[in-house]
Amino acid sequence: MAHTSPQMAAINCPNCGRQFNTPVHSIVDAGQDPGLTDRLLQGQINVAVCPQCGAGGTLSVPFLYHDPDKELLLVYTPPSTVMDNNQQQRFIGSLISSVMASLPQERRKGYLLQPRTFLSLQTMLDEILMTDGLSRQELESQKRKLRLLDRLTSATSDEVIEIIARENETDLDYEFFLMLNNLIQRMTMQGNEVEATRLQELHHKLLQVSEAARQGDVASERMISKNELVQRLLETEDEGQQKTLVAAARPLLDYAFFQALTAIIERAQQAGEAEKAQRHLDLRSNLLKWIEELDAEARKIWERKGRLLQDILQSSDWRAALEPQWQEIDHVFLTILESNIELAQRQGDNQTAAMLQQLVDLSLVIAREHAPPEAQLLNQLLDADYPDGTQRILEQNRDLLSPGFLQLLEVVIQDLASQGRQQDVNTVQLIRAQAKAMSSK
Repeated sequence: MAHTSPQMAAINCPNCGRQFNTPVHSIVDAGQDPGLTDRLLQGQINVAVCPQCGAGGTLSVPFLYHDPDKELLLVYTPPSTVMDNNQQQRFIGSLISSVMASLPQERRKGYLLQPRTFLSLQTMLDEILMTDGLSRQELESQKRKLRLLDRLTSATSDEVIEIIARENETDLDYEFFLMLNNLIQRMTMQGNEVEATRLQELHHKLLQVSEAARQGDVASERMISKNELVQRLLETEDEGQQKTLVAAARPLLDYAFFQALTAIIERAQQAGEAEKAQRHLDLRSNLLKWIEELDAEARKIWERKGRLLQDILQSSDWRAALEPQWQEIDHVFLTILESNIELAQRQGDNQTAAMLQQLVDLSLVIAREHAPPEAQLLNQLLDADYPDGTQRILEQNRDLLSPGFLQLLEVVIQDLASQGRQQDVNTVQLIRAQAKAMSSK
């Protein structure tokens, strides 16, 4: 078990320059110490906190991950590693030799000679999660919902929210409302009441679109009572709809709710209504399990985004590190960044705040570069001079001048009008007329 033990390494704090020692794992072996896998996934391995200034984060150091039961051998080699290719190969070879030496002869199999190398820590962690039963489709589904949440929280008007939501109604499910509710809770805990209120308003608007929420009557102007929610859950036989209803009505599932549910169970038991009591007991068990899933899943999302942020900050080339992860640039990622900026400002660390703001700006640039073609075209038009500049851009993008794009321009016009920006309204109306005339040719 010795090869799983961390070695002490000297670290120079990038914030204050203080040198200190911290434990570093070169090998994370699930066979030797199963608890290391959970710690790795939770971002608790190869992290350092400066004892002088408190700055800290994930260390950009290479390491090997081994799970003999799944015959999994993965190597993380961050782009910022100072070793050249030959040095890396020798380093990896020494780690593999250490792992093989710890195994009995019959367990030394071919996979140990073919390690998979990862430049991105998050990609490596995703691979570990998938071997634990989380499919690539589930991972992609989670990322898709995060991108949807980001689009909705960035929408500039109710009309845009409605268009986006109705186009993605199937994704407004249990997992999505899980993410949104946790974001609301986090903003409330951070004292950001303005943002929490805005997200609560978004939550209410989305309930008008969610099929499961409509069936549960959660989207009505009058929020249903706790007893009514219990009845709705019992009447809904589909577990998927039950879970979505739970996520949508999460604010109701407090201590008082479970007190009311327990009282119903006790009355049924006292009245000799065994079947009714059992149905409510089963419901309570499921609700507790689903709420635990809500919290656990939300923690994973925020922890994953936090690890990504640390990886990027420790990279010598932010764009090179962030570009392959552009789909991770969403509201959660930017919220974590902005929270760190606010913390640095409160501590009077303007240098760190300015550095983090640079990363925000770079993130927005990369996200914009990878936006859908229609969104990129809209941004180009808004930045161009009218009429010559916009005419040239429209001619270069004739294939994008669809009825949907014209509708997008109309939504932008309505949003600008609601803000009282009449000059901008006039400009976009002229651009829309140009686009409409060109699309009809």
